[in-house]
Amino acid sequence: MALVLMAGCGDSGGSLTIEVDRAACSPGCTVVRYELYLLEDGASGTCIFREATVDGAAPEAEVFEGLDLAEGDTFGLGVLAYCEGDPCVRCAGTSQGTVGDGAALTVTLTGAARCDVVPGSACQPRRLWLEARSGTLAGKMKIDTTSTHAKGALTGEPVYPDLDQFNHVGTITDADSATYSVDLPTAGIWHLWGRLLYPGSTPHPQNDPNSFWVTVDRGERLVFGNRIDRDGQWHWDGNDGGRLTLGPLSAGQREVKVFNREARETATEKLSPRLDLLLLTNDPGFRPTDAVARQELGL
Repeated sequence: MALVLMAGCGDSGGSLTIEVDRAACSPGCTVVRYELYLLEDGASGTCIFREATVDGAAPEAEVFEGLDLAEGDTFGLGVLAYCEGDPCVRCAGTSQGTVGDGAALTVTLTGAARCDVVPGSACQPRRLWLEARSGTLAGKMKIDTTSTHAKGALTGEPVYPDLDQFNHVGTITDADSATYSVDLPTAGIWHLWGRLLYPGSTPHPQNDPNSFWVTVDRGERLVFGNRIDRDGQWHWDGNDGGRLTLGPLSAGQREVKVFNREARETATEKLSPRLDLLLLTNDPGFRPTDAVARQELGL
């Protein structure tokens, strides 16, 4: 199988053909999902993951953004392989390449001994799970322990904004919030998922509350949730059915704040969105499931 890597190299760009030998691993997989990652200085630095879902011999173009590479620069490259529907890395390999048109590189994959460890790699796909109730709650952000909505939560205690206020017009406040201190083990592009419930049923565009705001280190506000076809059921979402990309983040302590964007909680209506779990990952191809969450959190 050949992948064509397109890396930014000044104004002209460049390419590197990668031959991936997976003969020794992933037996029995009918569909294989590949991920590539770059290490800017050859062996360490920012981990930048990109998906390449392919199988067989068809070449794929994979674009890596945010790298400052010039003609002749050396960088580290890794390939991860997953069986379709399996969140564990089945096999992996690393090598080093040099930027330049016509260059070639062979990456030989070997079996991964454990689900959460990639052999021979300083750059690991990471999954950081958080129980929503573990955050520091402020204002009207509360833990739901009594309503029927709490029964489907894996933790049994989701958080929700206990007020009747749509907070996405006019002056926006983060007073009603849950704040989490997260220690990112590596720099790179990180993504957010949440296990969410929207209790309402009013169809779009006059839909009942179905989203939160989220910020990292008090930066740009991002819409968290907002899927319009999952009312009344617990589901995983980042934004509108896919992952929510938080952007390139440095390693170390980061502050993740989730706060009210739209709420409708009154004596007669209990329609504010519920948040059960959060997942931060640098793996763009991983989509959480209840089964994986239970296993990795011990729920």
